[in-house]
Amino acid sequence: MRFAVVGTGFGEQHVRWITDIPGMAVTVLCYREDKAKAARIAQQFNIPRIDPDPLSVLRSGDVDAVCVVTPPETHNELLVAGLDAGLTAISDKPLAADVDTANRLAQHAERRQADAFVTFQWRANRALRRIGQLQRDGLFGRVRQVSLEFHHSFLGQTKTPWPWRHDGRSAGAGTLSDQGVHLFDALRWLLGEEWVVDDARSSITFARRLHQDQSLDGGAEDIADVWLSSASGIPARVFTSRVSVHRQLRVEIHGSRAGVSASLDPDDGSGRLHIFKPDSDPQVEDFPADPMNIYKLFFSNRDELIGAPTFADGTRAQSLMDEAVRRFRKTERP
Repeated sequence: MRFAVVGTGFGEQHVRWITDIPGMAVTVLCYREDKAKAARIAQQFNIPRIDPDPLSVLRSGDVDAVCVVTPPETHNELLVAGLDAGLTAISDKPLAADVDTANRLAQHAERRQADAFVTFQWRANRALRRIGQLQRDGLFGRVRQVSLEFHHSFLGQTKTPWPWRHDGRSAGAGTLSDQGVHLFDALRWLLGEEWVVDDARSSITFARRLHQDQSLDGGAEDIADVWLSSASGIPARVFTSRVSVHRQLRVEIHGSRAGVSASLDPDDGSGRLHIFKPDSDPQVEDFPADPMNIYKLFFSNRDELIGAPTFADGTRAQSLMDEAVRRFRKTERP
């Protein structure tokens, strides 16, 4: 399968994932501005072509699939072009800059009867898959409470390499677009239920950011705290920060018969689980570094219990993100 990857930021990670699967190759790497970086990535991964015009590449017949790893507001045009060309379409998260656009993309993919996926790579993490299996096996009994936290430090300083991440129109949101949408997807996937947002709060750590010595509006939220409930009444909390001093993803599920607490490293996917049962010592399970190659789930493992995240899944996660952002705006102080 011949891939065009659009984007040279996190797109480099997608190139690594794709080239790790036998029978798949990135044959074109598309860039917007940084030709030198595209050339470096192409040389490292033996990609034969770089191109600044992704739309012409997608319509050329030279590729079988497209992976779009660009700011969310640019996804729609590229993904529609790929779908119209009969390609397998893969989008980095979030699927779009707003839920209406995400809905249209999901409907377009369905009309085209296309394979269309969103890279929620935490679905491929071994520790989270273990938690999902425990839930499906009924270990927890009736789930009483869920908590998910995602701390990262990549925007913990005033300087930013990504001005678009601070513009809600471009990114869809701030930390919820960067991290929270992963957790919204994880809630649905791990618990097997749909969720609604009950309340949400946010804060902006730096009102002004610096990009290449230029000052810009801090814009989108750096910290978010969201409360949700499931169709069956389970309460959940999603907390994200892109300005923490540490990097950690935490998951806790508490039920009537057992509970689990997971601490995961976002850098390498490794983690530790503590499984708690009444009147017994905690059971500890360690998980080594995990590349979380979501493409193996897309193309090599169709295990329905794990579930490859589709555009429809991306739309549902996006709807939670958008509702949380609306709640932010309603509670903003003048």
